[in-house]
Amino acid sequence: MTNIPQQTVFSQDFFPKPVSVSFSRGHLSSDGGSILLKAVDQKLGITRTVAETFVDRRQPEKVRHEILDLTRQRIFSLASGYPRL
Repeated sequence: MTNIPQQTVFSQDFFPKPVSVSFSRGHLSSDGGSILLKAVDQKLGITRTVAETFVDRRQPEKVRHEILDLTRQRIFSLASGYPRL
């Protein structure tokens, strides 16, 4: 049997308020880690750095979503285990 911690508290380095996570229920969403991914990304700026490497050749008047938003969506979905397109 694996020893799984029942509760974790995340550091205030990433969150302005304490965040507590409990693993005591059987049917939970696995997407809760996305909140942690977002906090780490905001702190480190990884997706911003990646997005800045792209050249946006789209017609500006037709752009609805910025490259940064599309980059974050793709990276977070892959990190969350969603299959490739």
